[in-house]
Amino acid sequence: MSERPREWKNHIDDYIISLPFDSFFLFDSLDYLQIKYKYDFLNNEEISVIDYLMKKALAKNYFKVMNPGLDKLKAIVHKELPLGKQEE
Repeated sequence: MSERPREWKNHIDDYIISLPFDSFFLFDSLDYLQIKYKYDFLNNEEISVIDYLMKKALAKNYFKVMNPGLDKLKAIVHKELPLGKQEE
């Protein structure tokens, strides 16, 4: 995850989907995405992709669905993202 190759979003998305609920690896992935979101130099597109992936990991755990859809992701509001950048 530290380097973002072509189609990195799809690979991480598939990885999140493959993980079981309440797993160490799901929370470790979320933690890593949070660090990148907060401290990395990102363009707007990368910020929105990492935001999406964090919401996907949180929604998977909250709603106990393997592949949360957009309706579940919209239920995760930005302020619920741990360590996220604050909207101004």
